[in-house]
Amino acid sequence: MKTNEMQIQWFRIFAALIFTSLGSLSVFAQSNSAVCPPATGGPSDKVPVVILQKGATEAAKAFEDERSITKNKYLETLRKFVILHTAKTEANRKAQEALQLEAIELAAFQQQIVTQLTNTVGAEVAEALMTSWKRGATAEEQEKILKDFAISGKTYRGLFADLAKAKGLSEDQIASAKNESFEFVEFPAGEFMMGSPSNEANRDSDEAQRRVRISKPFEIAKTEVTQLQWYLVMGNNPAYFGSRNNGDGDALEYQGASLNMNHPVEKVSFADVQDYIRRLNEIDPKYTYRLPTEAEWEYAARAGTNSAYSFGDSTLALSEHANFYDNSGSQTRSVASKKPNPKGLYDVHGNVWEWCGDWYCKSPTGEIDPTGPDGGSSRVMRGGSWYYSAQVLRSAYRGRVSPGDRGGDLGFRLVRTLK
Repeated sequence: MKTNEMQIQWFRIFAALIFTSLGSLSVFAQSNSAVCPPATGGPSDKVPVVILQKGATEAAKAFEDERSITKNKYLETLRKFVILHTAKTEANRKAQEALQLEAIELAAFQQQIVTQLTNTVGAEVAEALMTSWKRGATAEEQEKILKDFAISGKTYRGLFADLAKAKGLSEDQIASAKNESFEFVEFPAGEFMMGSPSNEANRDSDEAQRRVRISKPFEIAKTEVTQLQWYLVMGNNPAYFGSRNNGDGDALEYQGASLNMNHPVEKVSFADVQDYIRRLNEIDPKYTYRLPTEAEWEYAARAGTNSAYSFGDSTLALSEHANFYDNSGSQTRSVASKKPNPKGLYDVHGNVWEWCGDWYCKSPTGEIDPTGPDGGSSRVMRGGSWYYSAQVLRSAYRGRVSPGDRGGDLGFRLVRTLK
Protein backbone atom coordinates (compact mmCIF):
# COMPACT_ATOMS: atom_id res chain seq x y z
CA MET A 1 0.00 0.00 0.00
CA LYS A 2 1.45 3.41 -0.94
CA THR A 3 2.17 5.90 1.83
CA ASN A 4 -0.34 8.45 0.60
CA GLU A 5 -3.06 5.81 0.31
CA MET A 6 -2.47 4.71 3.88
CA GLN A 7 -2.73 8.30 5.07
CA ILE A 8 -5.94 8.81 3.16
CA GLN A 9 -7.35 5.57 4.53
CA TRP A 10 -6.79 6.69 8.12
CA PHE A 11 -8.67 9.90 7.51
CA ARG A 12 -11.55 8.13 5.82
CA ILE A 13 -11.83 6.04 8.96
CA PHE A 14 -12.03 9.06 11.21
CA ALA A 15 -14.38 10.84 8.84
CA ALA A 16 -16.74 7.88 8.89
CA LEU A 17 -16.75 7.74 12.67
CA ILE A 18 -17.22 11.47 13.00
CA PHE A 19 -20.15 11.65 10.58
CA THR A 20 -21.90 8.50 11.87
CA SER A 21 -21.50 8.90 15.61
CA LEU A 22 -20.74 12.55 16.40
CA GLY A 23 -22.84 13.67 19.33
CA SER A 24 -24.02 10.21 20.30
CA LEU A 25 -20.82 8.51 21.41
CA SER A 26 -20.03 8.44 25.10
CA VAL A 27 -16.59 7.01 25.66
CA PHE A 28 -14.38 6.76 28.71
CA ALA A 29 -10.75 7.69 28.24
CA GLN A 30 -7.98 7.61 30.76
CA SER A 31 -6.09 10.78 31.50
CA ASN A 32 -3.48 11.22 28.76
CA SER A 33 -0.91 12.16 31.36
CA ALA A 34 -1.32 8.74 32.97
CA VAL A 35 -0.69 6.87 29.73
CA CYS A 36 1.35 8.94 27.32
CA PRO A 37 2.77 12.48 27.22
CA PRO A 38 0.42 15.14 25.81
CA ALA A 39 0.91 16.26 22.23
CA THR A 40 3.24 19.23 21.92
CA GLY A 41 3.75 21.39 18.87
CA GLY A 42 3.57 20.69 15.15
CA PRO A 43 0.86 18.81 13.31
CA SER A 44 0.31 16.40 16.23
CA ASP A 45 -1.73 19.16 17.87
CA LYS A 46 -4.50 18.39 15.38
CA VAL A 47 -5.37 14.93 16.78
CA PRO A 48 -9.19 14.72 16.62
CA VAL A 49 -9.69 12.52 19.69
CA VAL A 50 -11.92 15.11 21.40
CA ILE A 51 -14.56 14.38 18.76
CA LEU A 52 -14.82 10.87 20.17
CA GLN A 53 -14.99 12.01 23.76
CA LYS A 54 -17.59 14.75 23.65
CA GLY A 55 -20.91 15.74 22.10
CA ALA A 56 -21.12 17.77 18.89
CA THR A 57 -21.39 21.24 20.46
CA GLU A 58 -18.73 20.60 23.05
CA ALA A 59 -16.47 18.97 20.46
CA ALA A 60 -16.60 22.01 18.20
CA LYS A 61 -15.68 24.28 21.11
CA ALA A 62 -12.92 21.88 22.17
CA PHE A 63 -11.37 22.09 18.72
CA GLU A 64 -11.25 25.88 18.95
CA ASP A 65 -9.93 25.95 22.52
CA GLU A 66 -7.62 22.93 22.61
CA ARG A 67 -6.43 22.44 19.04
CA SER A 68 -6.61 25.96 17.58
CA ILE A 69 -8.41 24.61 14.57
CA THR A 70 -12.13 24.61 13.89
CA LYS A 71 -14.13 21.46 13.38
CA ASN A 72 -15.26 22.69 9.98
CA LYS A 73 -11.73 23.22 8.75
CA TYR A 74 -10.67 19.76 9.85
CA LEU A 75 -13.69 18.08 8.30
CA GLU A 76 -13.09 19.99 5.08
CA THR A 77 -9.56 18.57 4.99
CA LEU A 78 -10.95 15.08 5.44
CA ARG A 79 -13.51 15.69 2.70
CA LYS A 80 -10.79 16.74 0.26
CA PHE A 81 -8.79 13.60 0.90
CA VAL A 82 -11.78 11.32 0.43
CA ILE A 83 -12.78 13.06 -2.82
CA LEU A 84 -9.28 13.14 -4.22
CA HIS A 85 -8.70 9.52 -3.31
CA THR A 86 -11.63 8.37 -5.45
CA ALA A 87 -11.38 10.87 -8.33
CA LYS A 88 -9.19 10.07 -11.35
CA THR A 89 -9.18 13.33 -13.35
CA GLU A 90 -5.97 15.12 -14.25
CA ALA A 91 -7.12 18.21 -12.35
CA ASN A 92 -7.65 16.20 -9.20
CA ARG A 93 -4.29 14.51 -9.58
CA LYS A 94 -2.66 17.95 -9.69
CA ALA A 95 -4.69 19.08 -6.73
CA GLN A 96 -3.62 15.98 -4.87
CA GLU A 97 0.01 16.82 -5.56
CA ALA A 98 -0.62 20.29 -4.17
CA LEU A 99 -1.85 18.69 -0.97
CA GLN A 100 1.13 16.36 -0.70
CA LEU A 101 2.93 18.53 1.83
CA GLU A 102 -0.13 18.60 4.06
CA ALA A 103 -0.41 14.82 3.72
CA ILE A 104 3.17 14.43 4.91
CA GLU A 105 2.45 16.62 7.92
CA LEU A 106 -0.66 14.64 8.72
CA ALA A 107 1.30 11.39 8.53
CA ALA A 108 3.65 12.74 11.19
CA PHE A 109 0.98 12.36 13.85
CA GLN A 110 -0.50 9.08 12.64
CA GLN A 111 1.15 7.31 15.57
CA GLN A 112 -0.21 9.97 17.90
CA ILE A 113 -3.68 9.13 16.60
CA VAL A 114 -3.13 5.44 17.25
CA THR A 115 -1.93 6.11 20.80
CA GLN A 116 -4.76 8.44 21.67
CA LEU A 117 -7.26 6.17 19.94
CA THR A 118 -6.12 3.42 22.30
CA ASN A 119 -6.61 5.70 25.27
CA THR A 120 -10.02 6.81 24.02
CA VAL A 121 -11.81 3.77 22.64
CA GLY A 122 -9.67 1.15 24.32
CA ALA A 123 -7.09 -1.37 23.24
CA GLU A 124 -9.68 -3.73 21.74
CA VAL A 125 -10.78 -1.31 19.01
CA ALA A 126 -7.34 0.18 18.43
CA GLU A 127 -5.75 -3.26 18.09
CA ALA A 128 -8.45 -4.35 15.66
CA LEU A 129 -7.80 -1.25 13.54
CA MET A 130 -4.04 -1.74 13.54
CA THR A 131 -4.29 -5.45 12.71
CA SER A 132 -6.63 -4.80 9.79
CA TRP A 133 -4.42 -1.95 8.56
CA LYS A 134 -1.28 -4.07 8.61
CA ARG A 135 -2.92 -6.83 6.59
CA GLY A 136 -3.99 -4.30 3.94
CA ALA A 137 -7.68 -4.06 4.77
CA THR A 138 -9.73 -1.62 2.75
CA ALA A 139 -10.92 1.64 4.21
CA GLU A 140 -14.46 0.23 4.21
CA GLU A 141 -13.37 -2.71 6.38
CA GLN A 142 -11.68 -0.38 8.85
CA GLU A 143 -14.67 1.94 8.89
CA LYS A 144 -16.84 -1.05 9.78
CA ILE A 145 -14.71 -1.70 12.87
CA LEU A 146 -15.40 1.80 14.11
CA LYS A 147 -19.06 1.67 13.11
CA ASP A 148 -19.45 -1.58 15.05
CA PHE A 149 -17.91 0.20 18.00
CA ALA A 150 -20.34 3.08 17.54
CA ILE A 151 -23.25 0.63 17.53
CA SER A 152 -22.10 -1.16 20.66
CA GLY A 153 -21.48 2.25 22.17
CA LYS A 154 -18.84 1.13 24.64
CA THR A 155 -15.63 -0.73 25.09
CA TYR A 156 -15.55 -3.16 28.00
CA ARG A 157 -13.63 -0.58 30.03
CA GLY A 158 -16.12 2.05 28.93
CA LEU A 159 -18.98 0.06 30.45
CA PHE A 160 -17.28 0.11 33.82
CA ALA A 161 -16.37 3.77 33.42
CA ASP A 162 -20.05 4.62 33.09
CA LEU A 163 -20.85 2.54 36.16
CA ALA A 164 -18.09 4.31 38.05
CA LYS A 165 -19.35 7.70 36.98
CA ALA A 166 -22.85 6.79 38.13
CA LYS A 167 -21.45 5.91 41.54
CA GLY A 168 -19.58 9.20 41.75
CA LEU A 169 -16.05 7.86 41.36
CA SER A 170 -13.64 10.27 39.71
CA GLU A 171 -11.70 9.58 36.52
CA ASP A 172 -8.48 9.78 38.55
CA GLN A 173 -9.71 6.98 40.76
CA ILE A 174 -10.69 4.82 37.82
CA ALA A 175 -7.46 5.57 35.95
CA SER A 176 -5.56 3.42 38.46
CA ALA A 177 -7.49 0.31 37.37
CA LYS A 178 -5.15 -1.90 35.38
CA ASN A 179 -5.76 -1.98 31.63
CA GLU A 180 -5.18 -5.73 31.55
CA SER A 181 -8.21 -6.30 33.77
CA PHE A 182 -10.46 -4.97 30.97
CA GLU A 183 -8.88 -6.93 28.14
CA PHE A 184 -9.73 -10.29 26.57
CA VAL A 185 -7.73 -12.72 24.47
CA GLU A 186 -9.34 -14.61 21.59
CA PHE A 187 -8.67 -18.33 21.35
CA PRO A 188 -9.41 -20.05 18.05
CA ALA A 189 -11.07 -23.42 17.72
CA GLY A 190 -8.55 -26.20 18.16
CA GLU A 191 -7.51 -29.45 19.81
CA PHE A 192 -5.32 -30.18 22.82
CA MET A 193 -4.44 -32.93 25.25
CA MET A 194 -6.50 -32.35 28.38
CA GLY A 195 -5.23 -33.80 31.65
CA SER A 196 -1.71 -34.90 32.55
CA PRO A 197 0.57 -37.69 31.29
CA SER A 198 1.10 -40.63 33.61
CA ASN A 199 4.68 -39.59 34.32
CA GLU A 200 3.90 -36.01 35.41
CA ALA A 201 5.09 -35.36 38.96
CA ASN A 202 2.40 -35.04 41.63
CA ARG A 203 -0.46 -35.88 39.23
CA ASP A 204 -3.79 -37.04 40.64
CA SER A 205 -5.93 -39.96 39.53
CA ASP A 206 -8.66 -37.71 38.07
CA GLU A 207 -6.31 -36.19 35.47
CA ALA A 208 -6.48 -38.95 32.84
CA GLN A 209 -5.39 -37.57 29.48
CA ARG A 210 -7.68 -37.40 26.47
CA ARG A 211 -7.75 -35.39 23.28
CA VAL A 212 -10.38 -32.65 23.37
CA ARG A 213 -11.56 -30.42 20.57
CA ILE A 214 -12.86 -26.90 21.14
CA SER A 215 -15.05 -26.37 18.09
CA LYS A 216 -15.76 -22.65 18.39
CA PRO A 217 -13.54 -19.64 19.09
CA PHE A 218 -14.05 -17.72 22.31
CA GLU A 219 -12.57 -14.80 24.19
CA ILE A 220 -11.34 -15.15 27.76
CA ALA A 221 -10.35 -12.38 30.17
CA LYS A 222 -6.67 -11.69 30.64
CA THR A 223 -7.21 -11.50 34.39
CA GLU A 224 -9.53 -12.63 37.12
CA VAL A 225 -12.45 -10.30 37.84
CA THR A 226 -11.26 -7.58 40.19
CA GLN A 227 -12.78 -6.14 43.34
CA LEU A 228 -13.40 -2.86 41.52
CA GLN A 229 -15.29 -4.57 38.71
CA TRP A 230 -17.40 -6.54 41.18
CA TYR A 231 -18.19 -3.42 43.21
CA LEU A 232 -19.24 -1.41 40.15
CA VAL A 233 -21.65 -4.11 38.99
CA MET A 234 -22.93 -5.41 42.34
CA GLY A 235 -22.56 -2.41 44.66
CA ASN A 236 -20.66 -4.34 47.35
CA ASN A 237 -17.30 -6.00 47.93
CA PRO A 238 -17.40 -9.43 49.57
CA ALA A 239 -13.62 -9.93 49.35
CA TYR A 240 -11.83 -10.97 52.52
CA PHE A 241 -8.86 -8.93 51.37
CA GLY A 242 -10.93 -5.90 50.46
CA SER A 243 -10.13 -3.95 53.61
CA ARG A 244 -6.49 -4.96 53.85
CA ASN A 245 -4.12 -2.25 52.62
CA ASN A 246 -0.87 -3.95 51.65
CA GLY A 247 0.76 -0.77 50.37
CA ASP A 248 0.58 -1.55 46.64
CA GLY A 249 -1.56 1.50 45.83
CA ASP A 250 -4.75 -0.46 45.20
CA ALA A 251 -6.61 0.48 48.39
CA LEU A 252 -9.76 2.59 47.96
CA GLU A 253 -12.34 3.60 50.55
CA TYR A 254 -15.60 4.78 49.00
CA GLN A 255 -19.12 5.12 50.37
CA GLY A 256 -18.51 2.60 53.11
CA ALA A 257 -16.88 0.07 50.82
CA SER A 258 -13.24 -0.97 51.18
CA LEU A 259 -11.56 -2.10 47.98
CA ASN A 260 -8.22 -3.29 46.79
CA MET A 261 -9.16 -2.23 43.30
CA ASN A 262 -6.89 -4.45 41.23
CA HIS A 263 -6.95 -7.47 43.49
CA PRO A 264 -9.19 -10.34 42.41
CA VAL A 265 -12.57 -10.51 44.06
CA GLU A 266 -12.98 -13.61 46.25
CA LYS A 267 -15.46 -15.04 48.74
CA VAL A 268 -18.00 -15.41 45.93
CA SER A 269 -20.17 -18.52 45.58
CA PHE A 270 -21.16 -20.08 42.28
CA ALA A 271 -24.59 -18.45 42.58
CA ASP A 272 -23.01 -15.08 43.40
CA VAL A 273 -20.96 -15.31 40.23
CA GLN A 274 -24.01 -16.19 38.15
CA ASP A 275 -25.78 -13.11 39.51
CA TYR A 276 -22.80 -10.92 38.56
CA ILE A 277 -22.77 -12.40 35.05
CA ARG A 278 -26.51 -11.87 34.63
CA ARG A 279 -26.19 -8.20 35.52
CA LEU A 280 -23.17 -7.72 33.26
CA ASN A 281 -25.06 -9.28 30.35
CA GLU A 282 -27.86 -6.78 30.90
CA ILE A 283 -25.38 -3.91 30.67
CA ASP A 284 -23.34 -4.90 27.63
CA PRO A 285 -25.27 -4.85 24.32
CA LYS A 286 -22.47 -6.50 22.35
CA TYR A 287 -21.20 -9.52 24.30
CA THR A 288 -22.60 -12.42 26.31
CA TYR A 289 -20.51 -13.35 29.35
CA ARG A 290 -20.25 -16.67 31.17
CA LEU A 291 -17.84 -18.88 33.07
CA PRO A 292 -15.46 -20.99 31.01
CA THR A 293 -16.07 -24.70 30.78
CA GLU A 294 -13.35 -26.76 32.40
CA ALA A 295 -12.06 -27.72 28.95
CA GLU A 296 -11.96 -24.09 27.77
CA TRP A 297 -10.15 -23.10 30.95
CA GLU A 298 -7.39 -25.68 30.51
CA TYR A 299 -7.15 -25.00 26.77
CA ALA A 300 -6.59 -21.30 27.48
CA ALA A 301 -4.32 -21.86 30.49
CA ARG A 302 -2.05 -24.24 28.58
CA ALA A 303 -1.96 -21.89 25.58
CA GLY A 304 -0.48 -24.58 23.36
CA THR A 305 1.85 -26.10 25.97
CA ASN A 306 1.91 -29.70 27.18
CA SER A 307 4.05 -29.14 30.27
CA ALA A 308 3.00 -29.18 33.93
CA TYR A 309 2.79 -25.39 33.91
CA SER A 310 2.28 -22.98 31.04
CA PHE A 311 5.96 -22.00 31.26
CA GLY A 312 7.47 -25.50 31.62
CA ASP A 313 7.81 -28.40 34.04
CA SER A 314 10.18 -26.93 36.61
CA THR A 315 8.86 -25.13 39.68
CA LEU A 316 11.97 -22.94 39.85
CA ALA A 317 10.32 -20.21 37.77
CA LEU A 318 6.92 -20.50 39.45
CA SER A 319 7.40 -17.40 41.60
CA GLU A 320 7.77 -15.35 38.43
CA HIS A 321 4.39 -16.54 37.17
CA ALA A 322 2.29 -17.18 40.26
CA ASN A 323 1.20 -15.79 43.60
CA PHE A 324 1.14 -18.93 45.75
CA TYR A 325 2.04 -20.36 49.15
CA ASP A 326 5.78 -19.72 48.86
CA ASN A 327 5.58 -16.01 47.99
CA SER A 328 2.07 -14.71 48.68
CA GLY A 329 2.49 -13.42 52.20
CA SER A 330 -0.84 -15.14 52.86
CA GLN A 331 -2.89 -12.83 50.67
CA THR A 332 -4.00 -12.08 47.14
CA ARG A 333 -1.98 -9.75 44.96
CA SER A 334 -2.91 -7.30 42.23
CA VAL A 335 -3.88 -9.07 39.00
CA ALA A 336 -1.29 -9.02 36.21
CA SER A 337 1.56 -8.65 38.70
CA LYS A 338 3.27 -11.80 37.49
CA LYS A 339 4.34 -12.99 34.04
CA PRO A 340 1.51 -14.10 31.73
CA ASN A 341 1.18 -17.41 29.94
CA PRO A 342 2.20 -17.61 26.24
CA LYS A 343 -1.14 -16.15 25.13
CA GLY A 344 -1.13 -13.25 27.57
CA LEU A 345 -3.35 -14.61 30.37
CA TYR A 346 -2.32 -13.69 33.89
CA ASP A 347 -2.68 -15.69 37.12
CA VAL A 348 -3.73 -18.96 35.53
CA HIS A 349 -1.43 -20.33 38.21
CA GLY A 350 -2.25 -19.07 41.69
CA ASN A 351 -3.71 -15.88 43.18
CA VAL A 352 -7.28 -17.22 43.46
CA TRP A 353 -9.06 -20.39 42.41
CA GLU A 354 -11.31 -19.84 39.41
CA TRP A 355 -14.84 -21.19 39.14
CA CYS A 356 -15.64 -23.19 36.00
CA GLY A 357 -19.12 -23.93 34.71
CA ASP A 358 -18.87 -27.74 35.03
CA TRP A 359 -20.05 -30.08 37.74
CA TYR A 360 -17.15 -32.20 38.98
CA CYS A 361 -16.79 -35.89 38.22
CA LYS A 362 -13.72 -38.05 38.76
CA SER A 363 -13.56 -39.41 35.22
CA PRO A 364 -14.79 -36.74 32.81
CA THR A 365 -15.72 -37.75 29.28
CA GLY A 366 -16.46 -36.04 26.01
CA GLU A 367 -14.10 -35.18 23.19
CA ILE A 368 -15.86 -32.22 21.57
CA ASP A 369 -16.77 -29.18 23.71
CA PRO A 370 -17.27 -31.20 26.91
CA THR A 371 -19.32 -29.49 29.63
CA GLY A 372 -19.19 -32.09 32.39
CA PRO A 373 -22.04 -34.13 33.91
CA ASP A 374 -25.58 -32.85 34.23
CA GLY A 375 -25.43 -32.66 38.01
CA GLY A 376 -23.37 -33.35 41.10
CA SER A 377 -22.42 -32.10 44.53
CA SER A 378 -19.30 -30.09 43.64
CA ARG A 379 -18.32 -27.61 40.96
CA VAL A 380 -14.92 -27.51 39.28
CA MET A 381 -12.40 -24.85 40.22
CA ARG A 382 -9.04 -24.43 38.55
CA GLY A 383 -5.66 -22.76 38.89
CA GLY A 384 -4.82 -22.99 42.59
CA SER A 385 -4.45 -19.97 44.83
CA TRP A 386 -2.26 -17.89 47.10
CA TYR A 387 -2.82 -20.48 49.85
CA TYR A 388 -1.66 -23.57 47.95
CA SER A 389 1.67 -25.13 47.04
CA ALA A 390 3.18 -25.71 43.61
CA GLN A 391 1.67 -29.12 42.80
CA VAL A 392 -1.87 -27.71 42.99
CA LEU A 393 -1.03 -24.94 40.52
CA ARG A 394 -0.35 -27.35 37.65
CA SER A 395 -2.36 -26.80 34.46
CA ALA A 396 -4.07 -30.20 34.80
CA TYR A 397 -4.94 -30.03 38.50
CA ARG A 398 -8.69 -30.29 39.10
CA GLY A 399 -10.07 -28.63 42.21
CA ARG A 400 -13.64 -29.13 43.40
CA VAL A 401 -15.82 -27.31 45.88
CA SER A 402 -19.45 -27.01 46.97
CA PRO A 403 -21.35 -24.46 44.85
CA GLY A 404 -22.19 -22.52 48.01
CA ASP A 405 -18.60 -22.15 49.17
CA ARG A 406 -17.27 -18.62 49.65
CA GLY A 407 -13.59 -19.05 50.36
CA GLY A 408 -11.12 -16.20 50.69
CA ASP A 409 -9.18 -17.67 47.78
CA LEU A 410 -12.06 -18.40 45.40
CA GLY A 411 -12.75 -16.06 42.46
CA PHE A 412 -13.40 -16.32 38.73
CA ARG A 413 -12.48 -15.31 35.20
CA LEU A 414 -14.92 -14.54 32.37
CA VAL A 415 -15.44 -15.87 28.87
CA ARG A 416 -17.39 -13.87 26.32
CA THR A 417 -18.86 -14.34 22.86
CA LEU A 418 -20.58 -11.92 20.51
CA LYS A 419 -24.34 -11.68 20.97
